[in-house]
Amino acid sequence: MASLIGSILGLVLGAALLGALIAWLLRRIAALSSVRSQAIGVAIATLLYALLSPGLPDPAGSLAARTLVAILGGLAAFGLVRATSRARA
Repeated sequence: MASLIGSILGLVLGAALLGALIAWLLRRIAALSSVRSQAIGVAIATLLYALLSPGLPDPAGSLAARTLVAILGGLAAFGLVRATSRARA
């Protein structure tokens, strides 16, 4: 159970940090709003995590469970990025 919680926490923090970096790069390259660039950045980071992670530490970890964890983690990461961003656009 602890490894499952650690996996979810790692997803949230990693996707938030990498998503914020991608959002910053997107705002420098294209004329996107803060919310849109953050959503795209977190989505890319969450997708990368879901594709590259070794999987859930649960022996019965199915594709549906991994997808659910990735979606919920991505939403939590987006909330974390929005809550900690200085730009309120």
